[in-house]
Amino acid sequence: MIAAGNVLALLAPGPKPRWSAGWLLRSRPGGLLVAGFGLDAAHLPVPPSLTLQEYDAHCAAAGLTPVDRFAAWDAAAYDDGGYAVSVHRLGS
Repeated sequence: MIAAGNVLALLAPGPKPRWSAGWLLRSRPGGLLVAGFGLDAAHLPVPPSLTLQEYDAHCAAAGLTPVDRFAAWDAAAYDDGGYAVSVHRLGS
């Protein structure tokens, strides 16, 4: 599953984000969720509402394990910047 263009950050994450249940029901064990979204005002058209720590916690609660994180879709190394592309796997 690929979520590009700030999709997750714009879905009003809250304590139980709307995205986890629907997408995971369509995923299979071992499947990947690759999501990129802005983390600051320069990379997101609305005030940032989802931190990487919150995103990782939601993923963990949904049974996803982290695989990798990049600074952009070109797989540049993540540098704590304002945009991140995260890769998580369903199951272990």
